[in-house]
Amino acid sequence: MRGQTVYVDANTLIYALETPALFPGLQTHFVQPFLRGDLHIVTSWITLAEVLIKPVSSGDVKLEAYYRQLVRPSVVCTVVAVDEDIASRAATIRAQHGIRLADAIHIATGQFIGCNCFLTRDSQWAKTGITVIDPGSL
Repeated sequence: MRGQTVYVDANTLIYALETPALFPGLQTHFVQPFLRGDLHIVTSWITLAEVLIKPVSSGDVKLEAYYRQLVRPSVVCTVVAVDEDIASRAATIRAQHGIRLADAIHIATGQFIGCNCFLTRDSQWAKTGITVIDPGSL
């Protein structure tokens, strides 16, 4: 993934932080390079909403704070707001491929920014023609 613009889905962050032993390659090829500053990721503010659901509902303020620190604009992370262009593109993706709206927004966001690949466990994304990397394959 080095040298690529990688869009990261919420499920990848959840696996990386909450169940790191499940996908050891994710730690080696994603988490460690990201934390070292060797990997730049792109995601949407929708990702923040998705990853906060569990810590907010369970009252895990430490995990909530960690996600809030992780999913914010920085040198190694671009967080994109949904605008009219992304919303229109997402509607087209949803209409053409039957993908859930939140997922269509993720895909549209990554396409808008020019991501080379998308890191997600959601195999449905591949039917849109984008390059999908399953964290389990790392």
